[in-house]
Amino acid sequence: GFVPGRPRPGVSAYPPHTGPLPLSRFALGGTWRETPESATAVGDARIDAEFQAARVYLVLSSAGGLARSVHVLLDGRPYRTVPVRAQTLYELVSLPRAEIRRLTVRLDPGLSAYAFTFG
Repeated sequence: GFVPGRPRPGVSAYPPHTGPLPLSRFALGGTWRETPESATAVGDARIDAEFQAARVYLVLSSAGGLARSVHVLLDGRPYRTVPVRAQTLYELVSLPRAEIRRLTVRLDPGLSAYAFTFG
């Protein structure tokens, strides 16, 4: 569900997506190194999404097992910072009930994102 389309393998730069997104669609911003299984942040990397859920999870890993951070924004406001070291499923958002919200995830260079899960 990427806007404008599926990311291409290799290193690509994407402009930040500033307009509205359809529900359950994603947009990359910044520079990424993509493979068929993951996208690794290279510089100014972000993922924007419009979601309807109470919880948002993302499988992440950090190159070399070094401590890096994911900065989570909801509706453009800082929500939390998640430390990442090992490859595992990380909870990014926990709300009392399912809501339609705009999610922005900013990843430090060297972090790889694999798959979102919503609950």
